[in-house]
Order: sequence, then C-alpha cells, then structure tokens
Amino acid sequence: MSAKRKFSRLLDSLTDSDRIDDRRVSLPKKIAQLHVRSRGKEALAHSTYSPWSRELFLQRLRSYGFSNWTVPPHLSRCNAIACTAHGWKALPVDGTTEKNTIQCVHCLSIICIKLGDNEDLYPKLEVNYGDMIDSRAHSLSCPWRQKAANASAVYSDLSINSAQQSALQARKLSWDALPEISQGGRLNWPLEYDPKIINDKDTRELVPDNTFLAILGWQLESIPSLDPHSVSANLLVSCDLCFRKFLMDGPVDLVNQHMSYCPYVQKTTSGSRQWVKLLEYQVTMASMASMPSSGNHLTSSMSHSSSPFSSANDLSTDEERQSRLGRLKSIYFKRRRRD
Repeated sequence: MSAKRKFSRLLDSLTDSDRIDDRRVSLPKKIAQLHVRSRGKEALAHSTYSPWSRELFLQRLRSYGFSNWTVPPHLSRCNAIACTAHGWKALPVDGTTEKNTIQCVHCLSIICIKLGDNEDLYPKLEVNYGDMIDSRAHSLSCPWRQKAANASAVYSDLSINSAQQSALQARKLSWDALPEISQGGRLNWPLEYDPKIINDKDTRELVPDNTFLAILGWQLESIPSLDPHSVSANLLVSCDLCFRKFLMDGPVDLVNQHMSYCPYVQKTTSGSRQWVKLLEYQVTMASMASMPSSGNHLTSSMSHSSSPFSSANDLSTDEERQSRLGRLKSIYFKRRRRD
C-alpha cells in the first residue's frame, strides 16, 4: 500500500472520529437545552404559587363549574375547595379531557378523579385522591407539596362586610328595572334559615323581591328577551362570590342555587348570617318609613347611614353600626308589640 493511500485512510479515520465525538458532545447540549426550557416553564408558572393570594385562589376556584366538575362537596379532601387550596385548577371538558380533570398551576401535573357510581367506595377513593391532591401527584420540586393555601383564611374573607356595601347597591340596581319577580312564581324564600324573620308577613310586605335577591348575593346579568319588563323572560343571574350562574326560568331556591362553599350558604361563616342581618336592616328601615309622622324625623336622620346599601364610608366602625342597629331594632320591635 502506498504511503499516499495510508495517509488518506488515516485522515479519513480521524475525520470520522471527530464526527463521532461531535455527536457525543452535542447530545448533552440538546438535553441541557430541553431541561432549561422545562425549567423556564416552571419559572413562568412559579408566579402562580402564592398560597396567601386571595385573587389567585379565586382564579383557580372559578375554574370549577357545573360543566366540568361533579365531585360531591362532602368529600372534603378532594372537593373544589381542597383542590384549589393545593394549587389545582379544573380543566375544561373537550375531546381529550374528561370531567373532574385537574392540573397543578405550577408543576402542570394532571389528575383525573374517577369516583364511579358505587358510593360505598367513596371514603377509600377520597383518601387515595386526597393524598394525590395534597402531595403525591405534584412533582418533587413543586412548592404546593410543602405548603397549601389556607382555604378558611382566604375564602372566609369573602363574607359580606362593610366593604361589600357598594357591591350590594350595584346588585340591587341591577334588579330595579324589573317588576316583582314573585309575580311570575319565580321566588322561593329560604324559610329554613330564620323562619321567625323570613316567614313574618311584615318581611314579605316590606322587602321587595328585587331587594331580597340583592341581599342574597344575586345580580342580574342579562335578560335574553325582547321585552325586559316581561316576568316570563329568562333572567341570567350570577353570584360574584361563588361564580354561580343560572337562568331564572322557573321557581328558584335562592339559597341552594349557590355553590356549596359560597359564604352566603355556609353556616360556619359570617356570610350566611350577614344576609339575615341585612334583611333585618331592610325590614327595620321599611317599617320605620311607614311609621306616623312623629317618627319621620328619626327615620330621615338615620335611614341613609343605617341602610344596608349605604356606602362603606358612611359606616365608620362595626361598633357604631351595631349600636345603630340596636336602636333601630328596639324601635321596630316596640312598635310591633304595640300593634
């Protein structure tokens, strides 16, 4: 073999070796690039890890609706509140996604909760899915494994207070253009909460249905009817606390239309008690407005500041509001005893 041919073969072997080395070196680089992109996605999602943020809590909670979520609320470890508190949002149903499918907003892990029809198995399934929701289904580096949101602290802040007065006023105004809802047989008053107040004939006479709807948190979204004053119109109604929407096209139970975790219907939060207090305010003020002229001066001087739909700035402290309410209730119930 000539020296020239030997040199050519040696050169070819060196070139092939370099190519192999290039391929060996390039593979880790590609893997590293993929890893960086993956971490980049996590970094973008990292802003969603704020267990103390009520805004982000509500953003996740809003994703759980009647169209994509059917897990019973009594399964406390895997209901909408539990999932929301541990960083999960519900995915919309489409051709590839089933109902009850949730995704972590940080690590992007996905769980599909399948309970089946045998309710006897629900306790065991709740434990299994609860462990997954709490930590097991999150990635090892996901911060939601370590610390979840305190649902009671975050969501209880939504209970109605003085800061919600302007929202109450807005809800009431949304109904003012309509006739009495009860004329169409739409309204069922929730007697089981406080029958002494709600079943009282004075309450029914003094509190218009429109006002009662606002007190219970319902706002009129739109009227899909050519005649907005027709009681037969299908009224689209919504709650700004649990995000429930429904068409008021028949008799309605205003309490049970709320989601199970809504402050308006949770007996353990101030929300369920507060709407009854607002109803008392309305009855008291309406009753005082109908008193003889001797009481008109008192009514006019106190009605603005004590109305449940007053601005929050008009009511400086809780103690002041309670004091005024006590005086008003005293006048109201004394009048009733005289009658």
